[in-house]
Amino acid sequence: MSSDADLPLIPSDGYVRISDGGTLVVEDFYEDGTFKASGITRDQMTRQKFKKRGKGYALRQVEDQDVQWSLELHLCGFSGGTNGTVLDAFRGKNTWAAAVSTSAAFGDVPTLKVEFFARTSDLGAAADAVLAMKYCAADIEVSEGVPGKLALSGEAYVFGSDPDSITID
Repeated sequence: MSSDADLPLIPSDGYVRISDGGTLVVEDFYEDGTFKASGITRDQMTRQKFKKRGKGYALRQVEDQDVQWSLELHLCGFSGGTNGTVLDAFRGKNTWAAAVSTSAAFGDVPTLKVEFFARTSDLGAAADAVLAMKYCAADIEVSEGVPGKLALSGEAYVFGSDPDSITID
């Protein structure tokens, strides 16, 4: 017999939050079921198998494993508003021009935190499930249609010195 936790999530069961290292936040409803994250591993490390004459003799964790992610949102506006838009956030425009990069301690690539919230609390869970990627850069695609779409794809970078680079709760 299934429990409420076994019920499949549908696209209307979530939202995406994008934030900087300071106080800027923009949220958008997740409507189309296209959120993907690949490369999530135990300890976020790549694995290397070592062989001697074709026979495996060791398996080691080697280096940080970055995560590839993508999602589509309904295009609600190109720019502006009090909190700005998703486009403003990743382009560093309007209120987001003052954004604090989440990866400032690691280099000069501006990154933002991307969190996907699955509304499992609506299905009886104690809290919503969250996939949080702390150091994200994105490429953006805008397409016309009914509705217009905003497609984001990018990388969530992992830094071994920060065990919270990728979290799933």
